[in-house]
Formats: sequence, structure tokens, C-alpha cells
Amino acid sequence: MTMNQDINNPDQPNHFSTPDSQLAVTPTTSSWWQKPVLSWNNLSIRAKITILLVTGATIPVVVATQGIVGLARESALSNLKETLRTDLLILDKSIESETRQIKDSSNILAQSVTAAGINLDDPATTTAQQAKLRSFLQVAKDLKPNASFYLIANSKGQTIAQSVQVARDDFAKYPLLPKEDGIASTQFSPVASKSGIELGDLSIIQAALSKSRSLSGVELLKSKYLQRLGLAEQAKIGIRTQATQGLSDLKKPCRGDKPPIKLIE
Repeated sequence: MTMNQDINNPDQPNHFSTPDSQLAVTPTTSSWWQKPVLSWNNLSIRAKITILLVTGATIPVVVATQGIVGLARESALSNLKETLRTDLLILDKSIESETRQIKDSSNILAQSVTAAGINLDDPATTTAQQAKLRSFLQVAKDLKPNASFYLIANSKGQTIAQSVQVARDDFAKYPLLPKEDGIASTQFSPVASKSGIELGDLSIIQAALSKSRSLSGVELLKSKYLQRLGLAEQAKIGIRTQATQGLSDLKKPCRGDKPPIKLIE
């Protein structure tokens, strides 16, 4: 910066000069919250009117769409809950009906054997009366044909006559899932088994023998009992590996190096 003064005229005010390279101009800046206002003010009237019209038409549509989506979601969830509740009621009624039918057929079988007066602990008598005992089993089976087995046992829990049947299916592979039009009726084949199957260690049989009266109830049978009856293969619960061959990556349940999902049937 330099200062010049006219010495011939001392009353003349001083003049200051600054080189252009030394001039510094501080630009006027606005805060971040002022920028939208400035941008809005810079718009033309037509642009402002267009933005207002578009905004006024879009916001109600978005709000209405969100409301419709919310109502549809609540309605779908309510329908699913109602369907599940209905299906559970139907399942409960089906189990109740199945239990009642099995109980009735078992009671008829017990009453028929008792009325015949056959000594179940005498091997010679039971051998001679095999035809009659099997006819009693057939009556019970006619009342409830889908039951896996009907048994007549002596006081030791050993069978002296039985009717055991297994579903006619290939248990080496898993059956196909049922179609929407319903489940086809199951076909059965008789299981060839000799009398004398030991079932005295089964809880419900022990209770019936100790109380000397008929009992009805539900009991989960272990595999060792099913093996004795020839039903272990049918009742086996295996692990099904989900088939993914031929599916695109989007349809595969797992991607990468993860193992395939396994569903317990």
C-alpha cells in the first residue's frame, strides 16, 4: 500500500492506493437454511405455480395410498387370523371325532370278547377260538377302517390276535405334497405278524391291566413298540432335504456356501 500527498497543496486530502493483487473481497454467504428461500425467490411465477399445483395434487394421493395400504394390511392379517382360528377348530373337531370313533370301536371289541367268555390266558382256548377272535377284530375294523392296528391281549400284555395294517406306499422316498383338490384316500396292506407280541410294558396297557377295566386315551408310542407291530418304517420321521436342482438363484432358499434348508416332515 502507498500513500501520496500533494506537497504544493497541503490542504488536499491524502490519497491511498492499493495494488490490485493485494485487494481482498469477502463474498456474501448465506446459511444453509436460507438457500431454499433464495432458490424459491429466484424461481419464476410460472414455476412457483406449477410446483404448488403438483405438490397440492401429490400429497393427498400419497396420504390416501398409504391409508389404503395400511387398511389392506390390517384386513389381510385379520383374515389370516380368522382362517387360522377356523382351521384349528376344524382340526380339534377332527381329532375329537377320530378319538371318539376309535374309542367306540375298541369298546365294541372289548364287549364282544367279554360276552364270548373266552379265556384269553389259555393258549389252547385262544388257538381254538382264533376265527371268532378275528371276526371281533373285523367288526371293529369295519367301524374304523383307517386305524393302524387292533389288538386283543391277555393279562400279561401279550397279543393273542391282532389286525395290523400299513399304508400302501413306498417309504424309501417322501410322498408328494397333497394337491389343492384334497387328499386322496389312503390304501392299506395287512402286516403279517404272529401272535405273542409283547406290549405289557406299554403304559396304557399296564394301567388297564392293573385296574382291570377299559381305558381310553392318547399315548405317544416309541419306536420300539412300532417295530414290534411292523409299523416302524411307516411312522419314521425323517429329515427331508429341500430339492433345489433346476431352480434359479432367486428361488433357492439358500445362496453361497450355506447348506440347504432341511425340513422335518
